[in-house]
Amino acid sequence: MYFLLIHIDSSELFLLKSKDKKAFERLYDSTCSMMYGLALKISKRKILAEDIMHDSYVKIWKNISNFDEERSSLLTWMTQIVRNTAIDSLRNSNNKHIQSDDMIVYFKDVPVENPKIDAIGLSELVKNLKPEYQEVINILYYQGFTHQEASEYLDIPLGTLKTRARTALSELKLIFGKNEH
Repeated sequence: MYFLLIHIDSSELFLLKSKDKKAFERLYDSTCSMMYGLALKISKRKILAEDIMHDSYVKIWKNISNFDEERSSLLTWMTQIVRNTAIDSLRNSNNKHIQSDDMIVYFKDVPVENPKIDAIGLSELVKNLKPEYQEVINILYYQGFTHQEASEYLDIPLGTLKTRARTALSELKLIFGKNEH
């Protein structure tokens, strides 16, 4: 397991928010492998993952001035953009190409083939959670289910799912903080 730690100091963030192309190139170079891994993990198709990456980095470029370092880290913010773009792309492609349930491969059945997919070692940290929290994180963040879809798939109330997700993310923050030092 290895950790990809991306530190963006205030001067680099200022350059990014000022739309400095060289700063954005550095950001792209340091994050593209991990973001592509996430897009591929959710979409399960290389061509779609490449489209997701393109769309995501365009959104990041256009909206970097809205990024608030008080609310989250830049990496977390970017990951949410990639995740949401991937989910939107899947919804759009699923409307065009209907998939049967027997074609869906679920996360626990998929081995991690590319270490870049888990560049910050998150899957190892998730293993420290209670099984019900692991399941929620896997379905929401690795498979790209919406809260409603995950609630239906797991056959638990939506409120329970959201509570488990919040609790799991809080515990991951604590675990990640311990492993950073």
